[in-house]
Amino acid sequence: MSGAKRKRTVLPLEKKVVSVNHLENGESVTKLAKEYGLGQSTLLDLNKTLKYISETETGAGLSACKILRQPVEAKLEEALYNWFLQKRAKGEPVSGPILSAKASQSHQAIGCKSSQSEKSAPDYKTSEECITVLACANMSGTHKLKLACIGKAQNPLALKNVCSNLPVVYLNQKNAWMDGHLFHEWFTKHFVPSVQREQSAPPQVLLLVDNAPHVYQTTLLSDDGRIKSIFLPPNITSLVQPVVQGVLETMKRHYRKNLLRRLLLEEGVGGNAQKLSEFWKSLNIKDALYSVANAWHSITKHTILKSWRKLWPE
Repeated sequence: MSGAKRKRTVLPLEKKVVSVNHLENGESVTKLAKEYGLGQSTLLDLNKTLKYISETETGAGLSACKILRQPVEAKLEEALYNWFLQKRAKGEPVSGPILSAKASQSHQAIGCKSSQSEKSAPDYKTSEECITVLACANMSGTHKLKLACIGKAQNPLALKNVCSNLPVVYLNQKNAWMDGHLFHEWFTKHFVPSVQREQSAPPQVLLLVDNAPHVYQTTLLSDDGRIKSIFLPPNITSLVQPVVQGVLETMKRHYRKNLLRRLLLEEGVGGNAQKLSEFWKSLNIKDALYSVANAWHSITKHTILKSWRKLWPE
């Protein structure tokens, strides 16, 4: 049988300093530990901690360091720091992702060997233009369909002369939402033909769809009966729906990264900064569609395959 467990003791700072002073004066660790109700290892750790704090305050700690790490690219560090100071002096917000994107851009501009908000902008106004995105892929990630993007306008001015060459399927609805009519149109005119063109498609294809009351809730079938859609039960989408298990979040990160990269390219290395408010206002639905399509293209097979682990553990 082991002895009774020692009751946890919390010493005020004054007593901690006194106990360490006694220890440095040569008193026994066993005696001091018993006197203050501490374990011997605790007392020794306390001594090291207070000694380190004391050395740091006096500057002695720096001279005792064996390794003082230097930046891998000193020029890049200096250029990035100066750029950051300029932005702060102008009152422009600089977030972590913006700083990271600027570092990636700058390392090429200054010849480095390697490199590893908008709402606070002046005159910022939330855009009233929005789109809904539908993403679909097979389980192995070898067949990613074009994104279906739903906007409000039937023929947006920004898409004039490019509708037939868009990297996405563009649909429209007055609220830019997916409804039963649009889902049926997408299933019959885009999903089914795309799957039928895929040579590696299995004899039977099952499409899993989020449970959404405003979307078509009746099971849909292709004309040959090989392709079928079913809706997941209510309230489990966030738990098992594959596309929600990291796929959409990864796509959003790529989308934001693309926007930040474009912002930095517009700005130029020379410091001729375009105001953030002007940049955000210059974006239109065409920019959004091409950017989100690029983000979807960046999703790897591995990311899609991992998203099925909860629904298909094998």
